[in-house]
Amino acid sequence: MEPRFWLAAAAIVFLALWGWRELAVRALRERIASRDAEISRLSVENDRLSEQLKKAQFEVGVLTTAGTKSFTVNSKQGSVRIYVSPQGRGVAIVENLPTNTYQLSYLPSDQLKMQDVAAFDVPPAGVKTISLDHLPKPEQIKSFAITAR
Repeated sequence: MEPRFWLAAAAIVFLALWGWRELAVRALRERIASRDAEISRLSVENDRLSEQLKKAQFEVGVLTTAGTKSFTVNSKQGSVRIYVSPQGRGVAIVENLPTNTYQLSYLPSDQLKMQDVAAFDVPPAGVKTISLDHLPKPEQIKSFAITAR
């Protein structure tokens, strides 16, 4: 056989192997891109779960602290239970309120004017937990009130 035949055969084998390698490289790139997207998604999910854990730890800390006092605000549609620790940290648990924006206020035991604590939106489920910082000590609070905005 002629050397040209072998040269053409070698070129065809080379091109076939090169094409096969390019397909393998493309598949690896797609797997890497898929893996990077999954890592990014898991990182966002991990951050969200870390925030939920911090909030849950705060709430459990308030609810389990000795000397925590509870207050209840009832309305026709639902209620809000507020727990205030001796350090002035609080948790408000909203139940069965209609979807709306509300203002939570407290009445100091030595004043006649309500002090705003937090504004919050209630989701369609009607249930929400709110972490409250910078409250006075429980003995300095006469009552709480909630108003729709």
